[in-house]
Amino acid sequence: MTMKSALITGAASGIGRACAERMAREGYGVVVADVNLPAAEELAAELTAEGLSAIAVHMDVADEQEVEAGFDRMVETYGSCDLVMSNAGVQIVHPFEEYPFADWRKMMAIHADGAFLVSRAAYRRMKASGKGGRIVFTGSVQSFVGSKLKEPYNFA
Repeated sequence: MTMKSALITGAASGIGRACAERMAREGYGVVVADVNLPAAEELAAELTAEGLSAIAVHMDVADEQEVEAGFDRMVETYGSCDLVMSNAGVQIVHPFEEYPFADWRKMMAIHADGAFLVSRAAYRRMKASGKGGRIVFTGSVQSFVGSKLKEPYNFA
């Protein structure tokens, strides 16, 4: 029987790390995908030292080739793409009227383009397998909670 696999973006820290640890303990082969490769490798090493299965891949979710390469490595290693958690995110905060467009584009590339590229790569492999799979998206509480620097109409 083939081990089920889970690829988690932004898995080297925070919520992504906790989810990677949990999925490994649930018996999944985990792909720790993150732009911080040393931290991803450290987590993968910790999990394998516990007798669990994990690999680390460098993945900038806004880079199509890196996303595809990470999923290729997943399938090469585990033979399947069963679960994907699109979790990578960044918070770039500036006063609204001073917000650099380059920072806006970076944030949107990670959040929007990254979600598209990751889900498309996962879908292609899940469809090809004929078994399907699961894609989970996470979002930040910052989507619902205002802050002084994020409110364009705060003129105080």
